Amino acid sequence: MGNEYYDIKQIIYKIFRSNRWGTTKYGTSSYKAEYRKSISYLQPLDPDYRVPIKPAEFTDAIADSDISYITTNGLKTYEFAFGYLQENKKTKIKEFVSIKVSHPPLLKLIADYVIGCFAIVDGKIFDVSQETISELDDYTLQLRYDLKGIEHARELLLGIHDEFKIKPVRVMERHLIACNDFLIDVKNSCIIDQMADNKVCYFKRLNVSKTDVEPSKEIADRFLKMVTNDENSYFNATLQTWYMMQVASGVRAKTNFFVSKSKVRTGKGLRHIALQALFECVPVELDVLTGGSFEAMQGWSLFSGGEMALATEQGDIQGLKLERVLKIIATEKSHVTRGIGQNISKVNLTAVLCIDTNRTVALSDEMNGRKVLIQFRDRPEGETDVQREAIFRPFWEAFTDDDKEPLISGCIGFLLNAMELFQKENYQYVWREVELINEFELDPLQMQLLDLLQESPYVVRNIDMEFEIDKLYKGNKNALGTALNNIGVELFRKRIDGVRQQAYRINNQKRFDSIIAQFE
Repeated sequence: MGNEYYDIKQIIYKIFRSNRWGTTKYGTSSYKAEYRKSISYLQPLDPDYRVPIKPAEFTDAIADSDISYITTNGLKTYEFAFGYLQENKKTKIKEFVSIKVSHPPLLKLIADYVIGCFAIVDGKIFDVSQETISELDDYTLQLRYDLKGIEHARELLLGIHDEFKIKPVRVMERHLIACNDFLIDVKNSCIIDQMADNKVCYFKRLNVSKTDVEPSKEIADRFLKMVTNDENSYFNATLQTWYMMQVASGVRAKTNFFVSKSKVRTGKGLRHIALQALFECVPVELDVLTGGSFEAMQGWSLFSGGEMALATEQGDIQGLKLERVLKIIATEKSHVTRGIGQNISKVNLTAVLCIDTNRTVALSDEMNGRKVLIQFRDRPEGETDVQREAIFRPFWEAFTDDDKEPLISGCIGFLLNAMELFQKENYQYVWREVELINEFELDPLQMQLLDLLQESPYVVRNIDMEFEIDKLYKGNKNALGTALNNIGVELFRKRIDGVRQQAYRINNQKRFDSIIAQFE
């Protein structure tokens, strides 16, 4: 019988006997006495004999029905039972007595910890039992272990780790991506000519080799140059991939979201498919998140484990309610959520939001520091489906397989081109300004302001405008504000002949000019 299982039992016993149970170091739950009692019944089973481990005291193998938990740390499978050893008064033989414990989900969490499944760094819990690292936020922990008091369970686990510091089964390299014959250092933005180590748990493992790199970089760059509308859009689209990878690996804080705009069938969708070869993609419905219902709270749970939050087929990207949601996604670290049949918990907002739209995008100036815009090039008028398919076929073949699933050997170029651009930019993100092309029907007030503000730096609101505003917007100030924002105009107060009056002026020259250009 191996010593390993006895050592595991000893750790569990030391946790049970710890003098920290009466302090806040093991959390503040009123159920700590029950937690402690349950832990005393956690029994690791020797795989050869399937018996509980206790020095010099062994019984016959326990029944399969008494096995309460089967788990793995990635290297070995472990079995646990819930119960205790008791001497049979007649036979004088130690026998295993299975019991129903009060908090079995918590015991499963503790079992995974003592066998080395977790790396715990700065209060964050990482699962290193698989080939790649997975951070376990409260929502994931609750879902995986069916925990009810998630906050108390986290407190207890972190307290136990602070005392016993169980080493994870694999060394964690959170900022390294392992490829077949090289590593990508996300933190230092460079390639390492080194093979992966099987004893290491990397941030990602990608099935790609050195021979794939240059062809992939070339076709990825050629694709973006073809589908983006201008140099600034090309720049933002290229650099976006490295920014998302640094956010996903925890190298930098999340501060931005991305909006890609054009008409349909311009390459936006193919690019987002390609990015899914590199990132864990989760679908997002922005309209759902703007509500205050249970559906909205449930919608936030979709962010769990995500690195790229993709919002497609959305309505107009404008309005204060939507902007509040965009700000949360762009800057907040977590959000309250509640899955179906689950208690309230928190989900990590690690995913970078990527919006794919062909609708109006008119965000306020308050979002300037957060939004990164990419205008895709509309396809030429008169281009047939056959012609378009012929143009895009080489890119589909490079970036996807026969089932249209992303192909990493073709998509790695997006990441490495982004890394090289980041190096050229002195390891900084200075996003380029892009004015998206919005096509919408203008109302009489917008038309009037467009005409007048081409001739004058400001326009004073008059009685005729007041009448038009009342007729169009019926006292809805938000609707008026949106209409002005759509054409790059703002309302301000100006002193004229000693009297403060309401007036209009251009506050977004690029947007204003783009609207004018549509009518030239």
